[in-house]
Amino acid sequence: MRVVAIAYVLPTGEIPVEIEFTQDSGSVSYSIRKGIEDLEWASLSDSKRWNAVYLYATGQHDERWTWSEPASGYLKDA
Repeated sequence: MRVVAIAYVLPTGEIPVEIEFTQDSGSVSYSIRKGIEDLEWASLSDSKRWNAVYLYATGQHDERWTWSEPASGYLKDA
């Protein structure tokens, strides 16, 4: 499962996030990365941010921001 969204970060504002989950035998792997609030992201209006995230999530456009390095790991099934 892949989740792409805009997260609200207090007090600085909002950033794009992407989380991917993969179920393996006996565990769930995850990878999380967040957008970096760079000049490209900051230059977008609120509606353009939502549109850019939507277009990225649906594969219609490349991202218009810089991603952090992914954080990844796994959770054992209970």
